Amino acid sequence: MKYTNITLGVLAFLGIGALSSCDVNDDFYDEIDAKKAQETADYTFFKDKTLIEDNYKLTDADFALSSNEGVAQYKNFSEYSPAADHLAQILTAKKLYGELATEYTVWFNYYRGHSEAFSNYRNEHEVSAAEYTAIGGVIADLAYFTSDVKSDDNANEILSAAYPDAVKGDVQKFISQGAASKSYKYEDVSIKTVEKFTLGKEDFQVIVDAVLADDDYKHLVNAAEDLEFYYGANSKYGNFEGRTSKWAVKDEYSTMSTDDLEDLIYARQKEAVMLTLKAKFPDATILDGVGNTITYTVAYSSYDGSTRDHLVRYECIAEGVNLDFKRIGSMYINTKHEFYMFDGDNWLIEDEIYRLSSDDYNAMGEDKGFPGKYDNFDSSIVPANYLSVFMNTKWIY
Repeated sequence: MKYTNITLGVLAFLGIGALSSCDVNDDFYDEIDAKKAQETADYTFFKDKTLIEDNYKLTDADFALSSNEGVAQYKNFSEYSPAADHLAQILTAKKLYGELATEYTVWFNYYRGHSEAFSNYRNEHEVSAAEYTAIGGVIADLAYFTSDVKSDDNANEILSAAYPDAVKGDVQKFISQGAASKSYKYEDVSIKTVEKFTLGKEDFQVIVDAVLADDDYKHLVNAAEDLEFYYGANSKYGNFEGRTSKWAVKDEYSTMSTDDLEDLIYARQKEAVMLTLKAKFPDATILDGVGNTITYTVAYSSYDGSTRDHLVRYECIAEGVNLDFKRIGSMYINTKHEFYMFDGDNWLIEDEIYRLSSDDYNAMGEDKGFPGKYDNFDSSIVPANYLSVFMNTKWIY
């Protein structure tokens, strides 16, 4: 489906008739009558109506106003239901009006038909747990790819095993997970050896018990002894309590600003994770048996009105009685979608697919809240709101 636009020239909806007479009084009263008639007509026309905005975009609800069943059902115009035949009726039904002699741009969905060339692009293959395990090594432990073992380097083997009867020209969308240092990157984290740790309720209880054992802070533990407000550990729900409103009722934090309290909560969470990490791996080592630095991944949740999941990398920097860890940084597990076509022997990346570059994202806006800020889309930066316009400016059909 292509999203396109049309520029409309708004016609005069109302006309004023000019009357003439030799009788001055008749002329006067005729003018009064005409004025009243015009005021009545203006009121009737503008009542419950809205001035159309430039670059107006038809919504699904707008298409549903069409008397044409196809337009109303499929929410688009097409070769058989052109905009020229149906757009004016939709705008009228929506009670939109325009200013005289002013042009407005209206965007709408336009269906161009089925493409045989891309008909087989709907097939998808998402790498399974068994397929990650079959790769072996750290990928089997992680169940996602890294910068050391990339998805592109394993796609042919995985797809060849999954589709032994593939014929030349078959296409698969290859969906895989990859470790990254940012939510908009993919496979830029190196992990050669890993120890994984997800904080459960029992681990949060370790934190609560540590506060209980400290005479200076045990008053911050609740009566049920499953929640404390030094680190914010909540063993009942298996997460960190991050709501500043809950912390602020304690005398220690009552005079702190929201920003300062948020910073304190975050710092305390990092302290608590270090505490549990040392309890979980008392015999941790810096290197594994073959000399690789061990990456310790720690997953935990916090709650500040909504649940937030965190995944952080650590490295051991001191062993034995001086056991210590260093926080390397947050980690994100991002999903990658790539198209592969079978050439008769191997699955290769399909080069007919256009892949957005950093310049393309920037062309859609570089400020905060636009795709170019981080070169990606998300739940608040919806692709449909940008790609249709971008494609119209990049390719002229």
